[in-house]
Amino acid sequence: MEGSHDGRGAGTAGRTDVSLFARGWVVASPLLERFGLGDSRRRLVAGLRGTVVEVGAGSGVTFEHYPPAVTRVVAVEPDPHLRAHAGRYAARAAVPVEVVDTVAETLPLADGEADAVVFGLVLCTVPDVPAALAEARRVLVPGGELRLLEHVRADGRLGAVADRIAPA
Repeated sequence: MEGSHDGRGAGTAGRTDVSLFARGWVVASPLLERFGLGDSRRRLVAGLRGTVVEVGAGSGVTFEHYPPAVTRVVAVEPDPHLRAHAGRYAARAAVPVEVVDTVAETLPLADGEADAVVFGLVLCTVPDVPAALAEARRVLVPGGELRLLEHVRADGRLGAVADRIAPA
């Protein structure tokens, strides 16, 4: 189903607008991977096994780093432009990846279905972070892992530029 994030925590079918951030991320992420982000992503998913939910899959660049013990990745991505790119990475992944159109606050899994939930550079775009983290807790098996690779908003001019590119 095509759709994008509407800022209220729900996918919206039929929207075709593509954010400036999504277009820029598709270009920038492969470069960032070569300059160290790939190592961080590899560490983020190292040792995982079973069913993993990747929240904010973006263009799908993390998929190549999942270890063979991962039997299923449910890759959540609400932006249609990023989701299309993620689908191409999913087709080449060594582990099964299902790219789904939803948001962090409404994960498409049953209670206790995931062995791990991974957030990678996405919480800055999530409208309701407490709800997203509660949703991650809901889908995790008892003793499951929550892993985060995150950043914070910069102060000053850089933060203002970031706000214009990817408004909350």
